[in-house]
Amino acid sequence: MTETLRENRLIVAVTGANAGLGLGYCHRLLRQLSSLPAPDSQIHPIDAPESSSAAESNAPTPVTLTLILACRNKSKAEQAIRELHHRHAMGLAGRKIRGEKEVPGWREGLRIVFEELDVDRVGGKGGVLDFAERIRKGYPYLTTLVLNAGMGAFLGLDWFTAARQFFTDPVGCVSEPDYIIQEKGKLSADGERGGVWGVNVLSTYILSKELRNHLGKTPKDLPIAPRIIYVSSARADPRFLPPNPATDPQLVDTVESYDASKYVSELVTSDLDREFAETKDDGQVVRCLRVDPGVVYTGMFKPFLPLLLEWCMVLTFYISRWLGSTVHTISVETAAIGMTFLTLASSSSLLPAPTDLSKSVSETRHSPAKYVSSVTRFGSPRVRVGQVKEWEKYGREIRVWRDECDRVWKEWRKRAQDGWIGDDSGEVVGESGVKTD
Repeated sequence: MTETLRENRLIVAVTGANAGLGLGYCHRLLRQLSSLPAPDSQIHPIDAPESSSAAESNAPTPVTLTLILACRNKSKAEQAIRELHHRHAMGLAGRKIRGEKEVPGWREGLRIVFEELDVDRVGGKGGVLDFAERIRKGYPYLTTLVLNAGMGAFLGLDWFTAARQFFTDPVGCVSEPDYIIQEKGKLSADGERGGVWGVNVLSTYILSKELRNHLGKTPKDLPIAPRIIYVSSARADPRFLPPNPATDPQLVDTVESYDASKYVSELVTSDLDREFAETKDDGQVVRCLRVDPGVVYTGMFKPFLPLLLEWCMVLTFYISRWLGSTVHTISVETAAIGMTFLTLASSSSLLPAPTDLSKSVSETRHSPAKYVSSVTRFGSPRVRVGQVKEWEKYGREIRVWRDECDRVWKEWRKRAQDGWIGDDSGEVVGESGVKTD
């Protein structure tokens, strides 16, 4: 598919967009961009420095959008596209009845398309490199890349530990559970890499590096600056890292590989944010940002919970919120507020990129921000600004994680240049011609 250049067009790609949080973000983005002005662009995040203000440069809303659903399954993506169009049309009709304004030309210009992407595969048709190449060839630029697709090697729940945590820490039981059993040693489909690391860390790194230049081609007169938005988790914490990262850089032998991989991705995207901010070329500066959607119900644990217990879990989410928890966003569209804010906010409303930790202590340092979707007791959505945990300590170990990503990335790029890209079964599928802009 080839996208022609059109004035004031956003081109947004969302991984894992056919269900759950990714689809919730798409619904919310359509509602925002069809409004005058987009409400989420007006937010001033809680705990943000007073110097950052969304009100400083509230740019006009772009007239239209190309929304790319980057998913593995074409039929599910097409179903999601139909749902997006239907719900959006119903929403616009309701707003017209209420006398609310709609962006001129919005309906005529809106395009929602599917692009195949399997983030568990580096090479081959539908793999990460193939997807990046199709985006570079098929679209004149990319405004926003939302890295939402993720993976956890979940096996089930430890019911004894769950019961104990429920009675000793009921809110923590449904916000920071200690009873999720994860598979140790989970590999990618082709057996070449750590599976959870490959999806949550490696694909994030490769897509960011492969598409940075294309994001930088975003026209400077567009009201939205180019950004990469990594969807992290409240579970991202350095306590889950292996004692010696150099011995397990792909987290294959790490028990809590999901939690560790989410934290490693926060470190990696923070360092990419620093790198991209320091890059001097003709393109726009590309920000690489992190967002925590809070505790959101996506049905992830449906295979492990009887229907009655699933209902009880959702009920405890609401009880936790009523008791004062700000992290229980619950609804996917509410949880997506941090993502839409980072998509639409003016650059002046964002905290600066982190600085190199090698700088002397006397120099000004900026720690990487982590934006958090949150709610009030009655469910009103907010955005809060936090920080990547213990950046001063673990940010110094970033080379271990980046070097491993670099090694695998360059190895697969060499395979492409040599005319070989596997399809996860080892079969040769032909020359890709992958190259960097």
